[in-house]
Amino acid sequence: MQKKKLVEANGEGLNESKNSRCTVGGRVLKFLMNEHQSLVSWKNNYLFKYFSDNRSLNLFHDQVMKKAFQLSINQIGPPPCSFSWFVMGSSGRSEQGIFSDQDHGLVFEDNGEKNMLYFRHLGKELTDELYRLGYSYCEGKVMSSNILWCRSYKEWEEQINGWIEQGSWESIRNATIFFDSRNLVGNDEFIEDLKRQFLNKIVSNPKVLERFFENIRHVRNSVGLFGQIFVETKGIHQGEIDLKSMAYLPYVNAIRYLAIKEGVYETSTILRMNALSKMTRYEKDIPIYQRYFKKLLAYRLSLINERTSCQSMNYINVKNIEREKRKEIKEILHHGKRLHRFIETIAKGL
Repeated sequence: MQKKKLVEANGEGLNESKNSRCTVGGRVLKFLMNEHQSLVSWKNNYLFKYFSDNRSLNLFHDQVMKKAFQLSINQIGPPPCSFSWFVMGSSGRSEQGIFSDQDHGLVFEDNGEKNMLYFRHLGKELTDELYRLGYSYCEGKVMSSNILWCRSYKEWEEQINGWIEQGSWESIRNATIFFDSRNLVGNDEFIEDLKRQFLNKIVSNPKVLERFFENIRHVRNSVGLFGQIFVETKGIHQGEIDLKSMAYLPYVNAIRYLAIKEGVYETSTILRMNALSKMTRYEKDIPIYQRYFKKLLAYRLSLINERTSCQSMNYINVKNIEREKRKEIKEILHHGKRLHRFIETIAKGL
């Protein structure tokens, strides 16, 4: 915490150059600003070198976020106890594009007030540092700066049990988000243990699975009876197709549901598909959907040169797509719908 005190002292004394304490604080602040600028330059210089390969791109994002974490620690001092800083959403599943928003949380070992204040402070620093690095704030506030996602291990146990037992749309949504968590920095046993408890809770209460399915069963209609692709009918994306809600999420949500049902611990959608493909019940169907999902990930990366933000990357104008590519997208959308019908039969025990 010493460094933070120096930074705060500098903030008060920028106009008091004769004050030796502030001079030291100024050096620390300048050092931290240089570290931040170096990180920004490094990220901007190298990020686009990985846009053609989803795995390499996500490993690079991991490196950037780990450096952001270290920068935050440099500002406020070392953690007082064991912890895990974990990522969720597309980052948790290692499916980030070039542009990405934030989804992350903190688990810390002890629940003392001093520790709680430290990690809430760290959560805020981390969230702001990532924003400055180009990761937009999560609209749903799934970030370490939100106390809902920054808790002691014991509080996390109680919270996850509460989400599953409540069974409301929001609590199931939160539980679903947490299931995509992946430790990035710190004690990975915290996340592994919490996810095992999550899965054990579902196994002992299979009725809850119905609530998980209810949360994902509604999928936007993407392809008509005559093969036409449904596009946005109004707004700034009129005439375009929303790849995220109409193509990407149907695959992600359906496979996550099967992973929860079958107790698959993996976080990545591709790895979940690999694990499901080894089960007799899914060995014929899942590889087909996996093939189209890989095409979708590759296609999303191919749009990078045309788009400049996280939001705009989700939309494409079908009129600007070559005939063969349009046919491929149509097949991806069609199989996303088929996958949902497939898991509906599984969910209903047909």
